[in-house]
Amino acid sequence: MTLTIWEICRRAETGPLLEESEFDKRILPNKAVELVKEYGIKYDPEQVVPSDDSLADDVWKAAVSLFLDVGVYCVDTKRIIKVTDEELKQILRDKALGQLLLGDGRDARMLVKRQIEDKRPALVKMCPVAAPVSENLIPRLMQAYLQYPLDFVTSPTVPDFEGRPVKVGSPVEVVATMNEVQWTREAAKRAGKPGIHIRGGNTGVTATAAIAAFHPDGLRRTDSLVCDLLAELKTDFRILTKEAYSMVHGALLSPVACPLVGSMGGPDVTALVSLAEVLQQITHFYSRGTYVSDIVTDMRYPCTSRRGCLWASNVVAMAVSRNAPFLLGTDALLAAGPSTDMALYEMSAKAIGDVVSGRSWTSGAGTCGGAKRDYLSPLEPLIITELNPAVAGMKRADANEIVKKLLSKYEQKIPNPPIGKSFTECYDIKTLEPSKECVEVYSRVKSELKDLGIEFKT
Repeated sequence: MTLTIWEICRRAETGPLLEESEFDKRILPNKAVELVKEYGIKYDPEQVVPSDDSLADDVWKAAVSLFLDVGVYCVDTKRIIKVTDEELKQILRDKALGQLLLGDGRDARMLVKRQIEDKRPALVKMCPVAAPVSENLIPRLMQAYLQYPLDFVTSPTVPDFEGRPVKVGSPVEVVATMNEVQWTREAAKRAGKPGIHIRGGNTGVTATAAIAAFHPDGLRRTDSLVCDLLAELKTDFRILTKEAYSMVHGALLSPVACPLVGSMGGPDVTALVSLAEVLQQITHFYSRGTYVSDIVTDMRYPCTSRRGCLWASNVVAMAVSRNAPFLLGTDALLAAGPSTDMALYEMSAKAIGDVVSGRSWTSGAGTCGGAKRDYLSPLEPLIITELNPAVAGMKRADANEIVKKLLSKYEQKIPNPPIGKSFTECYDIKTLEPSKECVEVYSRVKSELKDLGIEFKT
């Protein structure tokens, strides 16, 4: 049987019944911990960018076992959706996707499957990851991102529209989601990149609002609808509806999982769960126009830059690169605020691991953990555009030493990071030029990266 979205929906109605608390507290964590022990998977804090291919392969095998054994829990029906081993093998064999064209015209970019230590740079995406932005600033903020040499962009989340808070299920949610993409499209035109690929629909929590992102001035078939998964290994009708619409409409889909280190174990357990959620994306959503992603975040501190998060993220990337013919990317959440040395250290540590570990695309960044309104700056993701070609092809052992040195510069500050400056303090809102102070911070950190062994192209 060919696994389709309709078959997944059928299994959501007919699969084994189970209470959600039983899945959360016993079934999933117990199996994950058991498999970590069975495969001898051990988190090594000194190998943040591991060079051990057998580790990546063991994590792959354990994650496959976890995914096939526990399945995915549908919260709307209280049933388990399971995929068979043969179905997974068929998808890995028949739905392989080595490349995907994003965007249109001269702004189009080819997203390709990359190998570990691949000499080809990854694609770079910029976006205000998860961070709230005042609606009057969104057009200028997005234009500030788009003026730089990025490959594609994610539209922002809109917290309020015309003075009204965006409430889930309200008409305001629908209209705000429509405007989220429209403002980004207008900013792209002003930046001279009308055909750039946009990942949109972030404001739309409900399927109704997310689908509203497809309108004449909104998402096109060469853009993609963002689909945030539930943690951990869960789904609902809202998520399945987004997938069904994207398939019928002929649009691209960009699902994303957000596993949490500490929710049911350490980085080793989280790596398994994260990879199992990648398998969920591949089997539940994968079509000719899907690229998948995971964002390994710390449960105590909302960032992707802690040592354990980086390790788990890099291991997952290597496991997919070695074992699955699909396109995998990620986003970054930084503890520190804009225009701080710490934020640039965090962004650099994440990006270096992403590129060297074989991800197809890397992205940044939500500063202040994506929680502080208007505290965003394009300079943090801009460093990726310079690091990306500089570290492509670098050996993992060399990357590991650089990342550890970066960690020593910021790791102890994560519980109490500097908040930095707001967008309007970092950039001139009229000219979209960064302040002298911000440029000095950027230049200083870039110089430090050179001292660590990064050979920038410019």
